[in-house]
Amino acid sequence: MKPATVVPHNNQTGRWVTILRAQWQLQPQDGVQRFCIGNMNRFVDIYTGKGQQLAQLGSDGITAVPAVAQFHPTMDWVAAGTASGKLCLWM
Repeated sequence: MKPATVVPHNNQTGRWVTILRAQWQLQPQDGVQRFCIGNMNRFVDIYTGKGQQLAQLGSDGITAVPAVAQFHPTMDWVAAGTASGKLCLWM
């Protein structure tokens, strides 16, 4: 098998950061597949299933890598957690 799309992403997390993992979601209202994943620059990236970047979520208050990110199952929200114990929510 060959990948249909390749999205370059720095996932070299180092010693104290959880491994970055993409979380997939299918938008039922428009049928768009998308995924969210944290990055080493302290942002959460949102991509379509075809590799197009939709958003880069961040804030001055994020002082650590948001390694764990998740879509809300029914709302247009994204939550991300950091190793420093912060939970960030974008609505």
